[in-house]
Amino acid sequence: MDRVGLVAYGTFATLDMELTDDFDAVEGAIDDLRAWGFTNIGAAISMANDELETDARRGTVWVDIQISDGRPNVPLDNAVQYAKDVADEAAGLDIIIYTIGLASDIDEDLLAYISDKTGGSQPLLFNYKTV
Repeated sequence: MDRVGLVAYGTFATLDMELTDDFDAVEGAIDDLRAWGFTNIGAAISMANDELETDARRGTVWVDIQISDGRPNVPLDNAVQYAKDVADEAAGLDIIIYTIGLASDIDEDLLAYISDKTGGSQPLLFNYKTV
């Protein structure tokens, strides 16, 4: 049985839904998301890594879908490097990350790095003014 979870993030990340087969509950939690704070892509990837490593079934494909404004700005001194470092950790755990950027000022290089490093496809990029 497939399972899905939800990590929400802004200034920090929260595990809003542990891995579950209750897709309706996760969809409801997604519907309730609201933008807040900064963009801590690294914390979100790290929390997803932890949840998959702790609770996902072995021998299955582990996938993380990152939806973001695509411009990390937390931690303040190394946001981009932190996101790359935890993407490297995801790659070491065989977690595939697909990235989706929704903004007018997306760090395309970072999202491409994260996807490429982990075996995901090229990032999907959308200018929020046209979505």
